Amino acid sequence: MSTPDALQQIEGTFGDLDLWDARTTAGFVPEPGSPLALDDEDWKPWRLSQLAFGGLAASHDHLEAIRVHIEARRLFPLATDTLLRGALLGAAQAVWLLAPEDQATRLDFSRCAAAEMHRRHREWLSDLRKIPAEPHEGTEKVYAHVFKREGELQAKREAIGQARKFDSTNIIERAAAAAFGPATATEARTVWRALSGAAHGLSWPMLGRVGTQQTSAVDDDGMADFRSGGSLDASLNGYFLAYRLSVKGWELLDLRGSVPA
Repeated sequence: MSTPDALQQIEGTFGDLDLWDARTTAGFVPEPGSPLALDDEDWKPWRLSQLAFGGLAASHDHLEAIRVHIEARRLFPLATDTLLRGALLGAAQAVWLLAPEDQATRLDFSRCAAAEMHRRHREWLSDLRKIPAEPHEGTEKVYAHVFKREGELQAKREAIGQARKFDSTNIIERAAAAAFGPATATEARTVWRALSGAAHGLSWPMLGRVGTQQTSAVDDDGMADFRSGGSLDASLNGYFLAYRLSVKGWELLDLRGSVPA
């Protein structure tokens, strides 16, 4: 079930999606001497600017996929939520990285995100190495490189007493608080958790959502059948949380990536 008002609100964002498509295609490099260019010197294998830009690009990619579904007049009760989850985390990551005014905090967050990138890449490569009967030269070289960089970053962080863990829920909360005020953190967390449930193949997010209907009588065990379909009304909060965090993220990217006047 979707109301015309929900469709109109979401379609009103498509102009920004077009602008972001052009920006993600062109790439991003901060101006020399800008705060973000200085931040990038801290860990060049995964520069802060590219971690933030990558999050915004991922958010746009997921929002654009939802747009394709909307224009095809086809929404899904779970798959649409998984796209919203990717859009939300990508945008939140950018805001989380870029929002702090002080460089020390930005670099703490950036090193944490870079460490997660190295760790996840290394874990995947580790499994990939186990598949062929004989070692694959290219895979071995990449694994050695990632393993080396991960160790170097770990040593850098340990030397200054940093041990922050990459926590997606905390990132969502911090990003919402930075963009919209501290009072919004809990609401953002509830949206994130519902979307995460769908992404993990769990059915509970459909319970009580807009459009879910009871389709049978209650049996002797107190159970009944329910049916849930795709709905823009049900997706509206998640969509606009991801979209507005993206707006904030692009604003912060331009701010930090420009030389102050």
